[in-house]
Amino acid sequence: MFLIAGVLVLSGASGAYAVYSGKESFLGMAGPEKPSVSGLACTTIETLKMRRNGQRWIRKYVSTDSAIGVDRVRTALRIAGLLAKEERADLYHVVVLDAAGPSDRAARRGAAIGAEVLLRPEPAKLSGMSTPFVALLQ
Repeated sequence: MFLIAGVLVLSGASGAYAVYSGKESFLGMAGPEKPSVSGLACTTIETLKMRRNGQRWIRKYVSTDSAIGVDRVRTALRIAGLLAKEERADLYHVVVLDAAGPSDRAARRGAAIGAEVLLRPEPAKLSGMSTPFVALLQ
């Protein structure tokens, strides 16, 4: 009887500790710090500058560690804003890829696994977009 009561008290105490401390710290899955409002740290893979139909486009590929989609979109928006401050263009295209994603240019074509942001600072210069920016999460 005392043995069964001891096992019940011990299991109840360990369950209470798990609920109190949170499952992340109890199981050792306390991952990295939460990202800031502006997104995650990233590494530039490639920056392409091109001219199409008399317009200047800048496309930038960056990679981040594994993260949820919203944080990647925040990162892409931050990078697009920084590009707009640094260089003048009609369209900015920022693609945020996973660090384990493709590194060759041909493999990056098509839909990205991560996030994409198209930023158009002057609405009158580009006729295909109806909003100043578009954020895609894939």
